[in-house]
Amino acid sequence: METKAKNRSSRKNRYEARIEMKVKLLRQFPNAWVYEFKNPLVRESAIRPIRIIETGFNAVKEFWGYYTDENDVLGAEKIVDEAVAGADRVIRKAMELGDGLAIVDTFRLEKMPLSQKEQFIRNSRNIVELLIPTSDKVRPLYEAIVYIDTFDLPIKQNRSVEEVKSWINAVKEFYDLVNSKKEEMIDLIASKIPVNKLGRYKNIRYEIINRQKGKNNESVDLQQ
Repeated sequence: METKAKNRSSRKNRYEARIEMKVKLLRQFPNAWVYEFKNPLVRESAIRPIRIIETGFNAVKEFWGYYTDENDVLGAEKIVDEAVAGADRVIRKAMELGDGLAIVDTFRLEKMPLSQKEQFIRNSRNIVELLIPTSDKVRPLYEAIVYIDTFDLPIKQNRSVEEVKSWINAVKEFYDLVNSKKEEMIDLIASKIPVNKLGRYKNIRYEIINRQKGKNNESVDLQQ
């Protein structure tokens, strides 16, 4: 009984620590969208690759003149543009099939008072994420997540079998695209910027280090 109580207390402490971390991050980025996901699968499928595409683009620009050059910036910009084009396609599909079923208002998410955002984070019973578009260029990527999460269930419940199939295909196409573009961005950064220089780009650094570990494990397997 004592062990179970300790485990419950430990889980509660970790949960509260995550909440406080999100509140602290929100204060750094007060325009962040505080978003409560309806479908955990959307969150799991799209957030990480989109964040890597965005932060990777920022990293390539930041190191311009040191480790990256104009061609690298153009290459990173092309990756973002292709991902955004995919976001625009899935948003159009959501608006087409979801017309009259739900409403998306990302402006409201952004302009919600800071105190209200903090309260929402603390009081929500579900997982709340901070979506932080750092520029208008990448904003459609985050809008696409919100559109998919908002319209997925209403479309599946209210449209014809053929329409639902076309929706599922559109969403899968978007997920596949952003994961592909994430890999391209990591390839670009790994070939140009030393890992030890990526201090504040923790998600990129983590991906590159994991790749290197994977390659090392593969080489060990081949030698055995």
